[in-house]
Amino acid sequence: MNNMLGRVNIRMKLEDFLDKKVEDDILKGLAEISTISNGIISLILWFDDENSKVDLKKTIDSMQDAKHYKTSIIAKSKIKQRDFVWWDMRSSTEETTISNNYRFQYKYNSLSQIPIGLKVMGDAIKFFKNKPSKEKKVERKQKRNDA
Repeated sequence: MNNMLGRVNIRMKLEDFLDKKVEDDILKGLAEISTISNGIISLILWFDDENSKVDLKKTIDSMQDAKHYKTSIIAKSKIKQRDFVWWDMRSSTEETTISNNYRFQYKYNSLSQIPIGLKVMGDAIKFFKNKPSKEKKVERKQKRNDA
């Protein structure tokens, strides 16, 4: 079956993505999603431009090897209402930080739940991809009653 989804984008907080405790599991989950989807995975990482603890230069240099997906890093203040994402992952403590412009959302209480959210996303992609094809409509011969 062909991929009916096209581009699938995921949005998550940059600091959570870079956390050393879960970084490897997140990368494994994203690699799995890219094989499941057979399409383009777009990863949108946002950061709080006022309270960020991340060195952006170092982060961008370290992400040069990300070959599975297209990655964008964007400041929270630059996210607009029209910036729609297919899958939004955010901490339950940051529920109102970004506008609600997503198709699906996964909320986590701890960073260890992020890989679980990626698995749930993979299951959602499988569900939408495996939609049965439409049956061809059977043409029936019209009955004649003029005889």
